Amino acid sequence: MKNILNLIKINFISLFKNMFGINKRKKATGFLGTAILLLVVMYLAFGSTMNSFAMILSEVGYMDYLLFMGAILSFAFVLFFITYEAQSYFFKTKDFELLSSLPIKNSHIVIAKYTSVLLSAYLYSSFILFPTFVVYFMYVPFNFGLLLLFLLGFLFFPLVPMALGTLFGLIISLITSKLKFSNVISIILFVLIFVLYFVLYFYMNNFVSSITQGGQNLLNSLQYYLPSVVWFFTGFVQGNVLYIFLDIILALAVSGITITLLSLLYKKINFNLLKVAKPKVKGEISFKKKSVSASLLKIEAKRFLSYPSYVLNSCFGLIFMLVIPFFFKFAVFSGEGMEEIALELATIIPIITICINAMLAGMTNTTASSISLEGKQIAFLKSLPIKPSKIYFNKILFNNLLAIPVIIVSNIINLILFFEYFNVFSGIFLFLVPILAVLSVSTFGLLINLLMPKFNFENVNQVIKQSVCVLIILLLAMVLGIVPMIISFYIPALNLNLFLIIYALLYLILFIVSIAILKIKGEKLYSKLKI
Repeated sequence: MKNILNLIKINFISLFKNMFGINKRKKATGFLGTAILLLVVMYLAFGSTMNSFAMILSEVGYMDYLLFMGAILSFAFVLFFITYEAQSYFFKTKDFELLSSLPIKNSHIVIAKYTSVLLSAYLYSSFILFPTFVVYFMYVPFNFGLLLLFLLGFLFFPLVPMALGTLFGLIISLITSKLKFSNVISIILFVLIFVLYFVLYFYMNNFVSSITQGGQNLLNSLQYYLPSVVWFFTGFVQGNVLYIFLDIILALAVSGITITLLSLLYKKINFNLLKVAKPKVKGEISFKKKSVSASLLKIEAKRFLSYPSYVLNSCFGLIFMLVIPFFFKFAVFSGEGMEEIALELATIIPIITICINAMLAGMTNTTASSISLEGKQIAFLKSLPIKPSKIYFNKILFNNLLAIPVIIVSNIINLILFFEYFNVFSGIFLFLVPILAVLSVSTFGLLINLLMPKFNFENVNQVIKQSVCVLIILLLAMVLGIVPMIISFYIPALNLNLFLIIYALLYLILFIVSIAILKIKGEKLYSKLKI
């Protein structure tokens, strides 16, 4: 027990040190402020979605089922992200060799790491459940007893999707640890899971219709497939004591099974992942001369594909960009009465489409963590006879080569599906603004990473997902995408052409300013980089 507590303590200290342990107080305060703003944006985004469902359910007297919908979305959200993160928490960690050499049981190591995963599960679950509960009490009288039951249920609810997500991550690691192209297979599997969650999230309108036609029948049918969600709703929302106990027992049982399996396979999978196959050389070894830029781009691509979490964290915006046009065309605008609404919004549909694409393009950012991911190799990189400007250029170029082809394909799809809403001018800016967004945000991301690098990390997720640089870029992309959309809603007489010109200039100014700072301060910042 003492070993478990000590390991948990070390994990939490390491976690908070990596998140908040920034040398300068101003930078630490900035990180905390950015994290809080990002959380607020997430809560508001999910809250607005749940509010749209609540308006429908309140009219037919099924408001309780809003909490049921929130529980389903939260379950899927936790399941996806824990599946995505489990590998980096338990496998391919820098501390494995040290921990495996110490006289500590596998189960103790796993329980300590599992506790860290639990923090993430609570955070992901809160993104949907907390806004859902706030929206619920906007439509029904406040009930203190229900609030207490909900908080108690929240302590146990994330355990089941977290355990299942960890098991899926374990299975993926077990399979891919023996395969040659393990990272590519992992990326494909995670992208498929991501698309499935996206489909579930945006087909909640059909779910609302099912509830209005017969909520209890829906509960009875789903009990066989999602017992955790149904028991949570029946027990903690409707106050059935039996289902409260059943939900708690299920949560603890599934968690126990998961920890046991992880303990049995923890070292086996990690040792398989550490094995490096010796390349078979046939004939003479030949060397091909390559340009510096080609070599740097190849290094960026290899590093990018080496970490599935890096790929998904950088590319989820591109995935959304390809899926959203089809969703709006065949799921939203195909609904009853939606054609009339679309005609009323015809003047701002180009603005909404361009703003969404610009936001998603800005979120596609590899540069905000590319300097930090150099890690201990930064000293070697600095010793090479390569100008810093050449390194910067290729890091930014890689990000743009990744994003711009997808932007072009996505916007061709948008023009085909929604051609009646675009003229020649808005059609040109449909391509121009997202491309400017990628150029500006990728350049700004590199600049931010130069100012606040993080070379000492135990897990790549600490750089890819938890670093202040990534949080700043996510927040910037959201603000530059959401604020103009809000303006377009509240100023209906807005001149479309003038708006698009100003919007494009905003990204262009950000790009020029970032380039100018890199040109003036770039070499000095590069010389200061050290572990």
